[in-house]
Amino acid sequence: MADWTAWERRLAQVPSSATVTNPWHDDGMVAGVDAPDAAARRREWLTAYWRTRRSARILVIAEAAGYFGCRFSGIPLTCERMLLGHHPRVTATDVFPDTVPAGTLRTSVPAGLPKPTWRTLGMNEPTDTVVWGTLLDAGLAPTAFALWNIFPFHPHPAGQVFANRTPTAAELAQGLDLAQELLALLRPERIIAVGRKSATTLQDAGLVVTAVRHPANGGVPAFRRGMAACLASL
Repeated sequence: MADWTAWERRLAQVPSSATVTNPWHDDGMVAGVDAPDAAARRREWLTAYWRTRRSARILVIAEAAGYFGCRFSGIPLTCERMLLGHHPRVTATDVFPDTVPAGTLRTSVPAGLPKPTWRTLGMNEPTDTVVWGTLLDAGLAPTAFALWNIFPFHPHPAGQVFANRTPTAAELAQGLDLAQELLALLRPERIIAVGRKSATTLQDAGLVVTAVRHPANGGVPAFRRGMAACLASL
């Protein structure tokens, strides 16, 4: 891979489909749910995010973009509520430490969201909260770690914007290709895989990773223990 710009461009060029939404691809936007310029703004934000993390020592790779988080924020494992100043722990300054992008950091259309709290405060992803909180609680600066998903797009059942599904084997292979390009650019000291799908995909490709439990479905304590052990060994 030649450079960061080329990698980000390739990422944005992957088309959406009936069951996968690329948050950074214009044709994947949903009328009445996404702002007209949503994809372009998310591309700008992703560039700003990576600009401050090109020397990150730790890369955390989870499973896939979810509708509560990256699907609308455009930032892996990060939700709108963090960007909008309504999150109890993480702020836009944590996400964009050098310069917070100008204008509203919201690309969802409030009227198109089914829940009142989503309309007023933005979407909120519990997994994002746990991951960010655990890393910050460990004393890491926001630029010391970077977040990603082994399948960076949003997999969902056909016609269901506000739902998630497990990535297929073909999708994981596609995501692995993009992740390997990212690793060639970033060259982190430690790769932490969150959840079985991420860990297995990376390990089967011969990559050395530390696997931790996904925090969903009652896994928060085990996730925190695993992360603490991993970070202590750095």
